[in-house]
Amino acid sequence: MDPNSLPPNDLTEKQLKFGYWYITHKLKLRRVLILILLIIDAGLLLFSVGFAVKLYLIDYVRDVRLERELGRNLVNPAAIAAALAKPLLRKEVQVLDGGKGLVDVYAEISNPNLNYWATWTGQFVGENTTTTKKTEYVLPGETKSVIDLGLESPSRMAGARYEISDFAWHKVNPHLVPDYPRYRDDHLKFEVSDAQFASTASADGKGVVSRVSFTVTNHSAYGYWTVNFLAKLYRGTALVAVNSVELQQLETGEVRNVDLIWVQDLAAISKVEITPSVNILDPKAIMPPSAVGSE
Repeated sequence: MDPNSLPPNDLTEKQLKFGYWYITHKLKLRRVLILILLIIDAGLLLFSVGFAVKLYLIDYVRDVRLERELGRNLVNPAAIAAALAKPLLRKEVQVLDGGKGLVDVYAEISNPNLNYWATWTGQFVGENTTTTKKTEYVLPGETKSVIDLGLESPSRMAGARYEISDFAWHKVNPHLVPDYPRYRDDHLKFEVSDAQFASTASADGKGVVSRVSFTVTNHSAYGYWTVNFLAKLYRGTALVAVNSVELQQLETGEVRNVDLIWVQDLAAISKVEITPSVNILDPKAIMPPSAVGSE
C-alpha cells in the first residue's frame, strides 16, 4: 500500500502518549472505577440503614416519650382556665361595729364566669391587725361574702384590705354537670322564711341583745354535711351588721329554726338578708343516701 494513500495523522505527541497510557492501564482503571462505585454503594447503604434506625427507633421512641410528657405535664388545666376565665370582681372591704369595742370585716367576691369556679386562701389585713388565713371558694356566677368577726383592733382595721393567695380556677366538668344553672337550682333549694329582727334587753339588764330568727327548709333532693347561712342587716341601703351560722347535717326535706345573736344594740334595722352557702361542686359536701337519717 502506498504510504501516501493513508489519511494524514493529526494526533499530537501528547495525545498519542495518553492513548498508549490508557490502553496499557485500561484494566486497572476499570478496577478502580468499580471500587469507587462499591464504596459509594456501601456508603449509601450505611446511610439508609442509619437513617432508618434513627427514624424508626431513636426518633420514634423520643417522640412517644415527648407526647406522653406533653399529655402529663404541659397541658395544665389550671393554666388554661386562668387564661380563659374572666377575673373575679372585688368590692372594697367594709369595717363594721362588732360591739364591745370589737369590729367585724366584710368583703364581696363575684365570679362572672358560668363555667369556672375558684378556690383560694384569704385573710383581712389592716393597721396592726391580720386575721387568720381561711380557705374560700366562689361558685360560677355567684357573689360570695367573706367575713371575719369580733376582731380586736384599736385602729378599727384602718386601711383594711382582703388579700388572696393560693388562687386556682376549676372548670365545671361538662360530663358531670352539662347544665350548671339547672344543676345549681336543683341543689340550692333552700327556703328562708319568717326572718324577723328584734332587740331586747340582755339577761343581766345591763345591755341590749339583737337577734335575727328565721326558718330554713331544704327543698332539694340532697342532704349536706354543712351549710353556712350569712345574715346581713341593713339600715336603709347601708350594711350595718353581719353574722353567720353553720347548720350541720341538713337533710333533704328538713326544716330548721335558726337564731343569730349580736351582743349590741342594732336599732332601726330596715332589711334582713339571709344567704345560704355550700359548695355544691364538691362531692364531699353532699351527704350520701346511707348517711341521711342515720342520726
